[in-house]
Amino acid sequence: SAIREKLAHYCCEAAEDDDMRGDTESAGRLATEALNWCDDAVWPQIILARLDHKGDKAQEAYDRLMRLAQAAPDRLPEFIQDLLVVSDEIDRRDDVTDLLSALLEQTQDPQMRVIAAEEYIARGQRVRALDVIKQGLLTQPSPKLLRQAIELLGEDVVSPEVIAGAQRLASRQSAYLCGVCGFHGPSFYWQCPGCKSWDTLHRPKQ
Repeated sequence: SAIREKLAHYCCEAAEDDDMRGDTESAGRLATEALNWCDDAVWPQIILARLDHKGDKAQEAYDRLMRLAQAAPDRLPEFIQDLLVVSDEIDRRDDVTDLLSALLEQTQDPQMRVIAAEEYIARGQRVRALDVIKQGLLTQPSPKLLRQAIELLGEDVVSPEVIAGAQRLASRQSAYLCGVCGFHGPSFYWQCPGCKSWDTLHRPKQ
């Protein structure tokens, strides 16, 4: 219920405050209490994993975060850096990379593509990263994916996927687009301000 979620949220805020003050024991109790109020909450799990890590329990932190990534992949951006750090410490980075690859097959979320591409780049898998980015630009482009593509492609940046992604992003910012010259703007004109053609502005398809 909403009340239980609010109580869990309050416990998490208090847990983070205690952690900042160095009272990790109290922080752990409060995070556990948050889970008692809302057992599927993500925030207390992240707090507990960070406390495990601080307590030299990297394996426990890793196990908790991997379970969390599988249960709530949409929240992965909130704790991916924690997961990467602990996986490096226990030499399980390959498992995280494999998990990201598996999650990519389950979702078209552009944020997941960004995370996976960054991981592939960090592991020296440039071709694999570029493939993920290009697929994302064709399906659900995002500014960050476009930036990654530009950084990776360098002089070869003018690829069909990058152009298509850039055009789709641009169209989202514009209410009307000219079918002749590509002029785009928020207002409709019977005569295009760009090429002076008549009746060529239309709403771009999303």
